Amino acid sequence: MRGAFFLSFTEPTKAEYDQEPKNKKRPAQCEATIKERVPVKKRSRSRGDAVLLVIALFKFVKGALLLALAFGALSLLHKDVASHVAHWLDQLRIDPDNRFVGTVLSKLQLIHTKELKELSALGAGYAALFLTEGTGLLLRKRWAEWLTIVATSSLMPLELYELIKEFTAIRLTVLLVNAAVVLFLIYRVRQKEGRQAETFITQRSAVDATSSS
Repeated sequence: MRGAFFLSFTEPTKAEYDQEPKNKKRPAQCEATIKERVPVKKRSRSRGDAVLLVIALFKFVKGALLLALAFGALSLLHKDVASHVAHWLDQLRIDPDNRFVGTVLSKLQLIHTKELKELSALGAGYAALFLTEGTGLLLRKRWAEWLTIVATSSLMPLELYELIKEFTAIRLTVLLVNAAVVLFLIYRVRQKEGRQAETFITQRSAVDATSSS
């Protein structure tokens, strides 16, 4: 009897259960809702981090290639560039009488020590820029995102001019890839700023609520 008396006070009746607000969520439902929302944010961030990693690796590859070009230009100082390139083409079994190869060789004959020094310095400068961008993006630094946005977008007018001057699939691809990189980083930066603003407002509201109480 005592147990039945205790249960009658602890267990809600069907009438009491029906009187509960329809829109009121129980703890289990709230927990399920939170679990549904959190993975979505995690997937979104992991996707963005994966894209950022791809951009960083892309910058590393460009930097490494330009660094190799800079050192290669230095190794050709005071040498006949055209004859050296013709020797490499022969080793690679590439026909030097090819129209495209012949055009390149004829242009290389105009390159001398002064041009090689300028090419080496330019290649080293851009290599340093790309490697800095790649390192910062790999570490998820905001300054690297802004640096990449400014540096990449500043080169796009020149790329567009070269594309209009002579349309090629490679130039179009380079322009589109750089545009996609800039748009993605701008979206990522603005998303971070939005999250920080929300955090600041939440903390400020909590401080105000504590002060008023």
